[in-house]
Amino acid sequence: VTHTGNSGTGIDVLTTGPNNTFSSNKIVTTGTTSPAISLGMGVTANTFSSNEISTSGASSPGVSLTAAGGNMFMSNNITTSSAIRASGIALSASPASNISTNIIVASGGGTSYGIYLTAGANASNISGNNITATSSYGILLELNSKDNLFMNNNISDSILFEIYDNTSTDFNNSLVYGNSYGEIRWLNNGTGSFLSNLTLNITNDLGLGLYRNIFLG
Repeated sequence: VTHTGNSGTGIDVLTTGPNNTFSSNKIVTTGTTSPAISLGMGVTANTFSSNEISTSGASSPGVSLTAAGGNMFMSNNITTSSAIRASGIALSASPASNISTNIIVASGGGTSYGIYLTAGANASNISGNNITATSSYGILLELNSKDNLFMNNNISDSILFEIYDNTSTDFNNSLVYGNSYGEIRWLNNGTGSFLSNLTLNITNDLGLGLYRNIFLG
């Protein structure tokens, strides 16, 4: 699927019918305001796996979820190259999403992040992803995004933070790394807890991840 004009979408799921599977597609958009995949209000219980997803225009995230909770994105290869609102995956008011084992590259910098969660992107499982951002944030949390689990993600950014948490201290999220030997799980120990602000800036070129600078065993 290739879309070259502005204000279009590679795959646009508008209806509320669940249990659709989109697998092994190549989806490319080059225009502005042209996400590769867009799920709208009430769209739920769909699976996107093993797709190759690419955008190059401004305001064109690889995947855009707006009020579309309970969907799964697994083992996709997602790249974006614009510096303007072109995150790899952008979730807004879309709870209970499953974002797992994807390769996500946001190379444009600016306001284009690896994964962007805002306005009620809650209670999602974001695990096992390989996220690379250039001069932006690997993961950005804003507004009332809470109760999300970030587990075993490899995150790297050349200049800015691997994770930037811009939510208030009332909204907690979880960061976990583990393998067959055990796990490292940061706990909520009250006022000023790390879970209320997951901001992390790794000052070497390893990024954050298992067998990079977190080792168990």
